[in-house]
Amino acid sequence: MKLLSTQYHEKAFNLLVNQVHTEEDALDVYRKLTMVSNRYLDISIDYLGSIPEDRQMVESIRKQKVISELLPGSKISQAFDQLASRICNELPQSTPKGNIQFFWNKLLNIGDRG
Repeated sequence: MKLLSTQYHEKAFNLLVNQVHTEEDALDVYRKLTMVSNRYLDISIDYLGSIPEDRQMVESIRKQKVISELLPGSKISQAFDQLASRICNELPQSTPKGNIQFFWNKLLNIGDRG
């Protein structure tokens, strides 16, 4: 965030906290990061949510299967579903402004090619 803020003048960020035990742990990470960024950087951070720590993810990776297909009812699959829904339905779409955004835009739109 510091690099993107200082070198690329990016001021708005979204945070997803990964491998948390509880939602309170994720919110604690968000609060601490926000406090530090408010003190040292002129940026805003929006909280997207969290992905719980789950040993079944290791199994999914080992089997090279998407966790939501392997275990659709699991807590981690539900967290990914909620995140995808939030990203698709709530976040405003923006036009890429620089190299890193062009990279992510291109990467994320690979599936759009017929």
